Amino acid sequence: MTAPFQSQLWDTYVFQLAERYEFITSALVALSSVHETFSCGVENRTRSQADVLRYYTKTIRGINQSMDAELSIDAVLMTILILHTLDSMRSYFQNALQHAQAGIKIIRERLSMFHASGQTLWSEAMHREFLAMQNQVREFGNSGVSKAFDALQGFEPPSCDQFNSVEEALYHLGIVFNEMYCLSDYLEVLQSSKIVLSDVFVRKIQPRYKTVILRFKSWKRGLQHLNTLLSSDYDHRQSQACLVLSMYESLFNAMLESFPSGICFDRFDADLSRALDLAHMFIERQASSSTSHTDFSLSLGIIPGLFVIAWRSNDNFIRDKSLELLRRSDRREGVWDSKVAFQIVQRYIALKTASIADTPGGHVQISEIFFDSDTTCQLVCCVIGSEIPLSGELLPFEGLLGERRCVETIQLGLD
Repeated sequence: MTAPFQSQLWDTYVFQLAERYEFITSALVALSSVHETFSCGVENRTRSQADVLRYYTKTIRGINQSMDAELSIDAVLMTILILHTLDSMRSYFQNALQHAQAGIKIIRERLSMFHASGQTLWSEAMHREFLAMQNQVREFGNSGVSKAFDALQGFEPPSCDQFNSVEEALYHLGIVFNEMYCLSDYLEVLQSSKIVLSDVFVRKIQPRYKTVILRFKSWKRGLQHLNTLLSSDYDHRQSQACLVLSMYESLFNAMLESFPSGICFDRFDADLSRALDLAHMFIERQASSSTSHTDFSLSLGIIPGLFVIAWRSNDNFIRDKSLELLRRSDRREGVWDSKVAFQIVQRYIALKTASIADTPGGHVQISEIFFDSDTTCQLVCCVIGSEIPLSGELLPFEGLLGERRCVETIQLGLD
């Protein structure tokens, strides 16, 4: 379920919780039916959909009946996670995102009330899983909502520079990811308050940026230590996991070194090129070992990274290569489907080309992506006039508040 990474939550804890709560067992049966259909294609789809609907309904009914009794928050979160996975697999992305947002809200409230010292093994595993989930779904939905777990809310993650497993490295990569978006959220707050970023850069922004850099450098040392440990004993799973980790190392290198201008996306960048080479290796190796028609994983994978590179890059070689990799990958990572990501970037590039033709010297940024039904999504872009200077003002991930917005409806081309 989380390949190429392993998850104790999915390998052990989910079955322990299922022994205590019948509605979790029902949710697992529904997920099993969806997984069978997803892995094998369209055969027996009608029977499978009937099974899914029956056990999905049984899950919801069971959890509603348990609400009046003493109910573990971990059981609720595990059910949310299963339903998120189930709806991601059957392309009900709108529902999957609603489940994710519900679980993230519960975690956020829990963090504001309790510190990590009071956590059980189950709750610690849940916190890790929903940190990873928030990193995956942050590109979707309302751009005005906070997209990171902040230290002020009780999120005080550990720092580590020696990893002994790819799973440990992935967890700490998620923390780096989260802190990069804490910085991005902060910049957006400053901008929406009409504060000129260059006026407060040294005093307010640079200290936060240095904190992110220190954590990222610590993570890179940990990854180097891990590669040394595994260099003589790689198996296929660990090799694929290391390719994902190394891809994000290169992507984050490029983004952080070009902060705050984002200039790495305006030219050929060696780190971005290396990230694409690593993604290419991952796809080639996966294709040689996979038997399903589309690969699925809940873990952070290559699709979000390829998406960022594809839409943000203005270098023809980098953009075209990232698009080609999206087209070839045939993967779904949580709500990130390679076909959908490819469609969104294609539509964005067409909109960007037309808008810049109408507004010479202007810029176009993706602002929001909404799944408003099972078959369509809305791509919201900001068209920024040439009179707004971008140098030193461009947010690392979000872009500027635009002069006007364009909304494009995309019909999702999924089986």
